[in-house]
Amino acid sequence: MEMTLCPICQSSMFNNASYPNEICKKCIGRATDGHGRYLKFYNRTISDGYIAFYADADGREEYHSNICYVSKRKCIAKAARFGGIVVEIERK
Repeated sequence: MEMTLCPICQSSMFNNASYPNEICKKCIGRATDGHGRYLKFYNRTISDGYIAFYADADGREEYHSNICYVSKRKCIAKAARFGGIVVEIERK
């Protein structure tokens, strides 16, 4: 499998042709809202959907957007085609 670099931290990761702007799992773990609150991302159901919660709220406070920030870089979170969550850096 081909390797690439995370567009934020430059860590080596597997290239996913379906998500060319994908960031690495380490960077996903540092994702925040626009005010600096950390986020956790999940699939809404086993087969579909995206949902996010504030990490400091123990699953009690939903984050109602798919826009997040990592190292002050705007990113978009979404459900991956075959399950899981993918976060891609927004390209200008």
